[in-house]
Amino acid sequence: KVVTDWKVGSPIVWEGAEDGKEYVKGNVLKFEKDKLLEYITFDPNSVTKDDPDNHLSVNMQLVPEGNKTLLKITQGDFSKISDAQKRYDETILGWEYALGGLKKLIDG
Repeated sequence: KVVTDWKVGSPIVWEGAEDGKEYVKGNVLKFEKDKLLEYITFDPNSVTKDDPDNHLSVNMQLVPEGNKTLLKITQGDFSKISDAQKRYDETILGWEYALGGLKKLIDG
């Protein structure tokens, strides 16, 4: 579950629906309803130091394509953070899980 008020500068937190545990935290950088969400992200459960130099940005855009919509996601520059390859690999697994859940929701 995502907890935020979607205002620029506000916290954005992903909590487990079952356990209430904080899995990802960050701050909203940009928000345009039904178009764009950009935020800073960090895993508070990571052994990596919670330092702004270790935070990554995520940009999500909804792009109309005829009668369909493309979800375009980009995520920060992993080459500039601690444990870059490990965090990249963990991020790939996280996105596979999240996008799989989104697909189930959309497909009904």
